[in-house]
Amino acid sequence: MNLPDRRTALVTAGVLALAVGAVLAYTTFANDWHGDRVDWGSVPAWLSFAASVGTFAGIWVAYLNFRTTREHRRDDEASPARLLVIENVAVAYGGKYPTVTVTLRNVGSQTFSDVQVTGVTLCDLGCQQTHHDHWHERTHESHEVVRPNATLQSGWVLPVERFSDRATQRPEVQYEYTDGKGKRWRRLSNLEPERIPAKQTDRQRRQRFDDALAARPDGGNGNANIHINLAIGQVVQLEDDDEAETRGD
Repeated sequence: MNLPDRRTALVTAGVLALAVGAVLAYTTFANDWHGDRVDWGSVPAWLSFAASVGTFAGIWVAYLNFRTTREHRRDDEASPARLLVIENVAVAYGGKYPTVTVTLRNVGSQTFSDVQVTGVTLCDLGCQQTHHDHWHERTHESHEVVRPNATLQSGWVLPVERFSDRATQRPEVQYEYTDGKGKRWRRLSNLEPERIPAKQTDRQRRQRFDDALAARPDGGNGNANIHINLAIGQVVQLEDDDEAETRGD
């Protein structure tokens, strides 16, 4: 919504003040009309009337300024979030299923992190990801950190065999990401980014955690006097079904 600038706000306040003044004047002096003579009241009454109109006008201007300032603050906050954009959406119909490849680019000067394409639609039909593509995007560095001028890609498939319709409009793409200040955003195609509010802290869960740590021997200060060597660093990567089938296991 476009908010009025200061000049428009002042003009609007002035018009409203005149309108309110006319109403107040009428209600004040209507009962004092005696034929062709009007009792215009005393100076204190007029000063009180002028103060009432001025107060109303001042409150209205302050309200408009507050709305304008709030809108500008929101716009400044969203400005960096607009710089992770959809560079290209490629649709291929050659295989058994139509596929969609989305390319995002960071056109700004700050780094974005934890970038996830969360949904794609083609011809108003929802696309899906294969297990391989889903796992790749959750673990690949290009999605964890997107530096200035860097790109990332996301692959999707329309789960309709031999789909023959050709899209007349560009597929819609929704993606989420975190900006350099730690704020989480959601964006649908080229629409304005939406701020994803932070989850509220579960105070009871936090208290149970703190109580459990405090209940450790000596309050949890120091290391455990237990002789067990954990093989930290020997991480085993679990394979998904697609990779096993590729090797013929």
